[in-house]
Amino acid sequence: QFLYDDGNGPSAPYIVRRDDGLDTEFEYFLDNDYLVVGHNLAFDLVVVMQAFPRLIPKILKAAAEYRLRDTIVRETLHIIATTGSNGLDRARKSKGYFTPDRMGQRYKFKALDKVGGWRLRYDLLDRLPVTQWPKRAREYALDDVKATYHVYMRQPAVSDDEGLQAAADLCLKLCTTRGMRTDAVRLKALEGKLRGDMAAAAKALTDLGFMEDGEVKTDKVRAAVIEAFEAKGEQP
Repeated sequence: QFLYDDGNGPSAPYIVRRDDGLDTEFEYFLDNDYLVVGHNLAFDLVVVMQAFPRLIPKILKAAAEYRLRDTIVRETLHIIATTGSNGLDRARKSKGYFTPDRMGQRYKFKALDKVGGWRLRYDLLDRLPVTQWPKRAREYALDDVKATYHVYMRQPAVSDDEGLQAAADLCLKLCTTRGMRTDAVRLKALEGKLRGDMAAAAKALTDLGFMEDGEVKTDKVRAAVIEAFEAKGEQP
């Protein structure tokens, strides 16, 4: 599903099937420097990359230019900024907190119609033209993209590095999907360097009295931090 905004308000949402030029349609937005907004965008992009490998460089270019936006990532950043990590833990434990339906409700978008059960059944329509889809199947798909736009436009933008966060989310999704490719020789050299750095850091902490028998003395670290701030006349 697509919906675009050229600065004059949103277009009508529309559906483009894979066999009807989905890759060409998406490529247009990638080539013309649009922000790419989605809900769980990293998942969608990995699917597109698998289906249309020729778009991989263009998707990665958009990520490198920080042109990706994800409503889940944005909501997560907002929760952390306003309620901290404890608030994020509560949100994650709340069943369905980040689903399109729940987020749409919080931002005053009508609830998505789940009566027809099409959300998990679009594979049944894979070979059918959109004009032959059942009405509820079309409506759910169109409402889904409208909900994403509605939520995104109303979410507080609390972070200047939102594009970086969305790019990182894509990278992490790719790692979990395809695994990580490593250079065994360089990896071994890096491991040796990091072990040396850790040993040096442990010795320095021990000499300063912040570590004993391999354990960091958090009470001493906390006291030293408070003392350093107070010496500057500031609150930690």
